[in-house]
Amino acid sequence: WSSRKLQLPPSKIMCGIYGAIGPDAEALAKKATVSLAHRGPDGSGSFFAAEARLGLAQTRLAIQDLGVTATQPMTDSAGLATIVFNGEIYNFRELRDQLASGYEFRSSGDTEVLLAAYLRWGEDMWASLTASSLWRSIIIGIGQSCSRAMA
Repeated sequence: WSSRKLQLPPSKIMCGIYGAIGPDAEALAKKATVSLAHRGPDGSGSFFAAEARLGLAQTRLAIQDLGVTATQPMTDSAGLATIVFNGEIYNFRELRDQLASGYEFRSSGDTEVLLAAYLRWGEDMWASLTASSLWRSIIIGIGQSCSRAMA
């Protein structure tokens, strides 16, 4: 992690995500939120899971869901998993339809669809995605286990 800020032209602005595991994870995630501010002009947030010693941060460029319900890091309503995500799931509407029974969506974008897919299918979710980038997300489980899922 570097505190050096890059100056990007407006055409290069995109969401920024960050994850850290360890005793300083919370402080690092908060610092990353500040450092990544230039990448996402539409909001930012950080999350810390004390048991897992894991910190997440995200700066947002709102594209699909412009509302506050799509703010990240995003945690499911049961508090089982939290996600930060940068990318685009092209087939998220079809996946949302598949996941609608058994999951109550609070937002209309692809981030929560990815979170619901992880909760239902676990690591097998990657086979269902049509996405814009290789590095799709960081997902963590809260409680007894902590897992990172990166494509």
